[in-house]
Amino acid sequence: MACTSRSLKGPRPENWAAKVTEKPFYNLHKVSDSIYRSEKPDNAGFHFFQEKQMASVLDLRRKHKDLIAVEGSPYKGKLYSVPMKASQMSDNEIIEALRILKTAPKPIVVHCAHGSDRTGVTIAMYRIIFQNWNKDQAIEEMKRGGYNYHWFYPGLITYIQNADINHIREQVLK
Repeated sequence: MACTSRSLKGPRPENWAAKVTEKPFYNLHKVSDSIYRSEKPDNAGFHFFQEKQMASVLDLRRKHKDLIAVEGSPYKGKLYSVPMKASQMSDNEIIEALRILKTAPKPIVVHCAHGSDRTGVTIAMYRIIFQNWNKDQAIEEMKRGGYNYHWFYPGLITYIQNADINHIREQVLK
């Protein structure tokens, strides 16, 4: 897997998502008090989510496999799905995901396969729309925050740079 490896110069910004170092996850981060990001959870992951009282899980993979992974686990939270293709993100997908992040029971975990690219764009847009980050700040966190961003999806950065933030915000908040 080709990931960016450019290290940060200086200390990690405190407002970036904080690593949660608990098994069974390798890429679980706390974005805010109510939002987490991760790689795909397996059955043990759903046990963890129930133990930590995660109220909702948003799956961004094209094939919604959380229904299989949750089977046999004690997880009782809500499952959401917004299928996305990492190489081709759309405003409609981002708007739908952000609406879920806004309205779903909290805390919520958003994930894709690796928790890096689709999740990265969704969290970057969350930062821009709800936390008033600028695009450069959100892109910098996505690329260099230690979430395993894959450089072979340059269209993700272009998507954020070209996003009509006012339009997306208007659609999410209506």
